[in-house]
Amino acid sequence: MVSDVKFEPRHTPAERVPPEVPHHPKILTVGAVVALASLGLMVLWFWSVNTGQGVILTAEQQRAAEIQANRDAEADAAAAADKTEADLDREAETKADSKDKKKNKNKNKKGAPPPAPAASDTATDDVVLSNYALLSQQGVLAISGDLQNVSGEELSGTVKAYVYLDGEAIATATADVNALAPGASETLTLQSGADYVPGEKVVLLKYKPSK
Repeated sequence: MVSDVKFEPRHTPAERVPPEVPHHPKILTVGAVVALASLGLMVLWFWSVNTGQGVILTAEQQRAAEIQANRDAEADAAAAADKTEADLDREAETKADSKDKKKNKNKNKKGAPPPAPAASDTATDDVVLSNYALLSQQGVLAISGDLQNVSGEELSGTVKAYVYLDGEAIATATADVNALAPGASETLTLQSGADYVPGEKVVLLKYKPSK
């Protein structure tokens, strides 16, 4: 004979769940402290890098850097000591050439023609060139005219005429004056070494007495 017997569980699933979950405040506090410390170290490292302090070298790294610097200095000194006499002569020649070029440049600048005048000026305090003409003598530019002594004393020296075209100096013509009496005039031709160039020209006259 079978009897219907019901077996009920002593506890339901809901009853097996504890009413409150246990907490561990000490563990949470320690974790928060560790996280804050790590964050602080990261911020300090970032600040040191951006403020130029860079990475601090260890004693071994500093020693290695000093050794490398000493080796570089020794290599430079050895290279300087290994210069041959030919190298030294070459350096001396280079310096001499540079000095000569600078000297020639200053010399050329000193002897350069004056700036072009707006119009021809053939009168100085000592001489005046009048009735002049610019000529082509076998293709070479020359100036012929009457030179008068207006200084009040006898003159001996060099007359120089600068010739310009479109504001650029194209020729320098010269002639010598010997014992030109005060107030006297003579016809002379100033010769240049430049080719004759057609065009409207401007002439500037200069006089330099003999020493």
